[in-house]
Amino acid sequence: MDELRKLFMAGIAAVKPQRLISECLSRNSKTLRVNSIQESHSCEMILPDKGVHLFGFGKAASEMMQATIEIIGNENIASGIALVPKQEEELFNYHNWENITTFFGAKGNLPDEDSLKGSQKALKMIEGLDSDDLLLVLISGGGSALFEIPVDGISLNEEVEIVNQLSRSGATIAEINTVRKRLSKVKGGGLARMCKGKIIALIISDVIGDHLDVIASGTTVCNKDSSNAAFDVLSKHNIDVSEEIMNILQQPVCRDEAFEHVFNFLVGSNWHLLTSIRSEAVKGNNLVFILSRGIKGEARSVGKAMMRMMIDLVKVETTCKFEFAEDLGIVLEDDLDLSASFTCTLNRLCRISMVSQKRFIILVGGETTVSVSGSGKGGRCQELSLSFLVEVARNMKADPELFKKFKATFLAAGTDGIDGPTDAAGAIVSCDLARHVPFEEAEKSLDNNDSYKFFTGLDSGKYHIKTGPTGTNVMDLLILLIDPIHSDYSCH
Repeated sequence: MDELRKLFMAGIAAVKPQRLISECLSRNSKTLRVNSIQESHSCEMILPDKGVHLFGFGKAASEMMQATIEIIGNENIASGIALVPKQEEELFNYHNWENITTFFGAKGNLPDEDSLKGSQKALKMIEGLDSDDLLLVLISGGGSALFEIPVDGISLNEEVEIVNQLSRSGATIAEINTVRKRLSKVKGGGLARMCKGKIIALIISDVIGDHLDVIASGTTVCNKDSSNAAFDVLSKHNIDVSEEIMNILQQPVCRDEAFEHVFNFLVGSNWHLLTSIRSEAVKGNNLVFILSRGIKGEARSVGKAMMRMMIDLVKVETTCKFEFAEDLGIVLEDDLDLSASFTCTLNRLCRISMVSQKRFIILVGGETTVSVSGSGKGGRCQELSLSFLVEVARNMKADPELFKKFKATFLAAGTDGIDGPTDAAGAIVSCDLARHVPFEEAEKSLDNNDSYKFFTGLDSGKYHIKTGPTGTNVMDLLILLIDPIHSDYSCH
């Protein structure tokens, strides 16, 4: 278990804003150069004599701001505002900032009066810029909660209630942000629309597909949603809203804005995390395969599917019955929404693992959801790990001999260090744990969406992953390690 924890932390280190910003942003005297992780996308700009204006918001805002200031230099900063999560207030120690005002807010990852105050100050700064000014915008996941000013006709509390209902119904972040963009003055290109100066936006992605109009609800990107998109999301999840809000949602979307004064750069993503962990894991003489960087769906279902994938892989390679390969393809295609073509690669690597007695590590990135039906406390990663554990325990009872042929450990954790309304990033479980876990209690906790309490009470919380706020956010990480102990391998 310690090895998976170390791999997780190695991945976090690789996507820390200090590292990402230093790889994409550089200064040569008065010339600022930006490179994107996307191909052939870069720009150079002369620093204005009157200095650069900075605006950072999101879970990585403080570290992005610090890294940017170190490159540009305090002497070149005209003004700046940082909107930082409330959870980081006690950890905040960047006292060398000049001309930067920091606001802490969005407790519980939802807009509040503190974040609104900071957003209003930021908007005042942005609207006061002239055409010859340069604004660097530092955007990361969690920005939708930290930077928000509702459109006229809706209160902040009304918007928060809609977001809460969508979240509890299992809506994806893309769906939630589709609605947010229509209810906000600053989202869906609102920031870009209100700024007369040039904008360089450095963006760390926390969404599947790295779509810039979805990350932090696309403040510097034209809204690409259809006029009916927000209404369709609410209808899909049976969310009722007032007539006033319906009128707002039915207004046309301006989708053809060029925003020629805006230069958006993607500087970090889940792919950074996965490839860095792969590089670290192979040092331990492991076989490593990145299965997906876009896993989605119900956390409980994904946990069960990851367990079924593991079982089918081991069955193919220990029984020589290749009908289990067909079962694996079904799991990949139907349950994980992945291509069944991965079946051959997974089977080949698992076969090599069995023959060579090397461990096989499968890496997965993405972000699941939880449709809350119980009254418990937890987060998507903890629920996913608990689901995996429950299914292992269930299958272990049905086929104990199979589980004598291998060991397995599974980790699910959020890269921001905050999984749901808890102080845990996620949880780590294993087949060994499944042998003595209180099965009925685990099953009841899963049904009640009470994964946090379950893991807290299990061996004094030793299976929780607790990092505190990491200062970054590139979605979630799943690691499955399969360790073969079957020595009588006969499938060739």
